[in-house]
Amino acid sequence: MTAFARRRGSISIAFALMLASVLAFAGLALDMAQLYSRKQELQQLADAVALAAAQSLNGTAGGIDSAVQKAGTIAAGYHYAYIKPVAWNSNALSFAASADATGSEWQDVAGATASPAGLRYVRVDTSKLDGIGDVATPFSAVLGAVYASASMAAQAVAGRSGVEVAPLAVCAMSATPDAARANGLGDTEWVQYGFRHGVSYNLLNLNPAIGATTPEYFLVAPQAGSADTSDSKVGPYLCSGSMARDTVTGATVTVGRPGAFTLSGHLNTRFDVFPAPSPCTARGTPPDTNIKSYAVPNWMAAPTASHAQPGATGAGQKLDTVADRTAAAATTTAASYGALWVYGGAKRFAGAHDPIAKAQWQYLYPVGGGSTPAAAGNLGVSPYLSPALGQSASPVRAGRKLRRLVFIPLLACPVAAGASAQAQVLAVARFLLTAPASATAVSAEFAGVVSEQSLGGMVELYQ
Repeated sequence: MTAFARRRGSISIAFALMLASVLAFAGLALDMAQLYSRKQELQQLADAVALAAAQSLNGTAGGIDSAVQKAGTIAAGYHYAYIKPVAWNSNALSFAASADATGSEWQDVAGATASPAGLRYVRVDTSKLDGIGDVATPFSAVLGAVYASASMAAQAVAGRSGVEVAPLAVCAMSATPDAARANGLGDTEWVQYGFRHGVSYNLLNLNPAIGATTPEYFLVAPQAGSADTSDSKVGPYLCSGSMARDTVTGATVTVGRPGAFTLSGHLNTRFDVFPAPSPCTARGTPPDTNIKSYAVPNWMAAPTASHAQPGATGAGQKLDTVADRTAAAATTTAASYGALWVYGGAKRFAGAHDPIAKAQWQYLYPVGGGSTPAAAGNLGVSPYLSPALGQSASPVRAGRKLRRLVFIPLLACPVAAGASAQAQVLAVARFLLTAPASATAVSAEFAGVVSEQSLGGMVELYQ
């Protein structure tokens, strides 16, 4: 054999060995590509399902049911291995109060349905879906039978990154969540944290302290982990009526005592007032679909103010309103009560808190002299919600229904002294803005305490 033939034989052997190695690595690469592709498919599925399900969590069993339903609907639109439909199973869902929850803190669907309150996060674990993560790896099998297949899985956690609660807070006028108010011969009335349903308050002129003459209201640091309560930081959040926090109820938040209230313009965009330069945008923070001001309500016979007037201050008295006193002062007139029942009326304390009839106004809102406040025509519906009654005004810009509802944190007071302090949020209250705000008044009708979870908010992925 010639030297050339020997060299050619050696090259052929080397080439064959190299080719085998190349093919082996190519096969392994194909197997790895399959695994990576399946992982991506599962992650996309988990992310989409978690985001969809988290939007429904509102602290109720119905919210859990809706989350389960949305999860199944979204999953039905996904495939794995490119063409195989996902066989969804709600066992892949679990719920918790914290995105960082571990172990048994995550509840399955049955447990979450039984105790839904406070569950703000949903986790999707695709390993609970039978067979969806199994990937055949035939090329890797040459390394041993154990490498003939692999199982892939993905997890995603989603929940609220914000709450639809405004960064403007007031003191709870009482520490009692639910109390009964006796109104003479009238029905016993339901009062929550010292506020009466259907009564409009000036939120800038309240203080539950006995003998107080200085009002207390606060700006809340709108971002979790931040103590900034400056107007420039709070302003954009007051426009939208939201905060970048996952929760506020029961939490300790940083609050600031502003030297003056300069954010009325941020609230008044709800009345289609966008001064130049506007602090808000009509696209992001549109006006209400009804921008009628009830500062001089024509649907009521007597009141001409948008909020109840302050009661007399002094020893043994709070800085509250004439509507909160148990007896009418001699100077209390029908007009002293301001606009009443614009959004909703007084409610009975007992049972299901049914509405109290307007016929009982003489007991609910007594006067020291003159006539008892009354509603013209004794309307049985909400003026704000009943445009057919001539109690509405349309904005020039495109509006959004119920934008005048503002959700306000009620704080445990007294709050420590200082321009900046820590305060505990007892609850979130719903108020309807009855008229445009000013530097000295935010006129708002109390419409009850609400669960912040029921208000919705931005949802994002946490894992």
